Amino acid sequence: MRVRRAVQILGAVLLTVALMEIGLRVISHPGRPFLQRHRESSCTRHPMEEDPVRGWRNRVGEHHYSCDIGTEKLEIRQTLWPGGFRATAPIQEDRPEKLLLVGCSCTYGLFLSDHETFGWKLQEAFPSVQVINAGVPGYSTVQALLTLRGYLEGGDTARVVLYSHISHHALRNVAESRWARNLSFGVGSVLPRVGLGSDGALRELPPLDLRRSLWIRHSYVLDLGQFAWARISDLDQETRRQAATLTVMRLQELARQHGATLAVAHIGHPDKESDREIAAFRRAGVDTVLDCRVQVNAENAAPADPGRHHGNADVHTAYSTCIAEGLASLLLVAPAPAR
Repeated sequence: MRVRRAVQILGAVLLTVALMEIGLRVISHPGRPFLQRHRESSCTRHPMEEDPVRGWRNRVGEHHYSCDIGTEKLEIRQTLWPGGFRATAPIQEDRPEKLLLVGCSCTYGLFLSDHETFGWKLQEAFPSVQVINAGVPGYSTVQALLTLRGYLEGGDTARVVLYSHISHHALRNVAESRWARNLSFGVGSVLPRVGLGSDGALRELPPLDLRRSLWIRHSYVLDLGQFAWARISDLDQETRRQAATLTVMRLQELARQHGATLAVAHIGHPDKESDREIAAFRRAGVDTVLDCRVQVNAENAAPADPGRHHGNADVHTAYSTCIAEGLASLLLVAPAPAR
């Protein structure tokens, strides 16, 4: 009798798990458990490759994407110069004075052609300065720090380093579970991260291994269970903000060690959290903090962006105008009139 009862319970459990597996596969994006389906096209592809230190990096070369957005034919051209730097001019030219841009997809100019990005527009504003766009889609403040470290310790120089911040970097810096899980389907196998010690000091932690085991990779239910378990250990918002601020201060310290000046431009959404972040950066002693926030929505998002999170060319013009005004005194040159 007990054996029969145990078999019935086991059968019920297995049936429940099977139904959950089927349900998750029906409502989820193919191959990505319980992630919301979204519109995809060739224009959502990004030229990326694995990097053993930073997780992933831009893939050098000229990349052309063509896709249909509604009734519109969209052409996106992305040129990545040696070093993975996004093109900021028709031809790469070396100049003594350099402005280095570090950040994420908002700095890179995701879903936009080269000439539409604020890096390109800053080059037009400061023709005597070499603008180097080292932004990489998906990067955090931590990865911006690693980018700067590799750039400066490799012998390159810059008068000014501009780090472009958005509030989501605070989640990325500490490998928040939802972010890490999304990245596990991407190119990189590791995720650089930081944490806070018991004394409140910043700690650069061992990179998170993004590779999922075979049995989890092929089961939506087991993947969901692993994700739920990881959510338990996520840090609270205040701790994440503190970690982000300390990472920015480490960026500033590194820049100063190599004779450069750090400027931080907040280019995220104008809301209470970004207000707190800007205030925290200023209290911590960041030399230059620029408030260049723009509310991105369906009206001004890049047409190819399925999530409507990345700004179009007009938004990048607003970014460049704000940044150019804020950097003029640091670069010791007045910005040229906008074209």
